[in-house]
Amino acid sequence: LMAWLAALNALYRQQPALHEQDCELAGYEWVEGNDRDNSVLVWQRVALDGRKLVIAAHLTGTHLAEHWLPMPAQGVFRVVLSSADPRFGGSAAPPAEVHARMAWGRPMTRLDLAGYALMVMERVADLPSDADGASAATDGAEATA
Repeated sequence: LMAWLAALNALYRQQPALHEQDCELAGYEWVEGNDRDNSVLVWQRVALDGRKLVIAAHLTGTHLAEHWLPMPAQGVFRVVLSSADPRFGGSAAPPAEVHARMAWGRPMTRLDLAGYALMVMERVADLPSDADGASAATDGAEATA
């Protein structure tokens, strides 16, 4: 628990999106707040300069295999911090990155979500293009988050 809290506090200090606009509506955006069947929430925190972090929280102890997770945009997202990481007592190393692509009319990624897990991600790139110039249709990471 101490290692998790230390990492979370360090992230809070390093990432302006987590603290700059705490009291402003512009600093917070819901991505998914209606998945009550799975108890999964996804939201964004926004810094003054527009940089964003995506936070996904799974609020039950049930493991969700290959869960489709809504994302705020298409692209490649780097996993910045995950409570499922073994260094914090979790059961599996998080994926290094996840790919969000259009599915069901909105950007989505597919991952395994450990129970009671929290994951912080940042968008780092557009999706790779295939030879035809179309966005690659990846299903995301196949790791526990």
